[in-house]
Amino acid sequence: MFEIARWSVAVGGAFAYVSQSADVASPFAHGKTIAPLVDAILS
Repeated sequence: MFEIARWSVAVGGAFAYVSQSADVASPFAHGKTIAPLVDAILS
C-alpha cells in the first residue's frame, strides 16, 4: 500500500518492519497521529 500512495506514515505501535518502510514514523497511536501530522506538514 505504501508504494501506491507514494507517501507513508506508520502510527505508534506499528510493527518494526512497517515503521522502517514508512516515510514517517509517528510516536502517537492511530487517530492521535492526525493532528500533529497535519500541524507538522503545514508549518
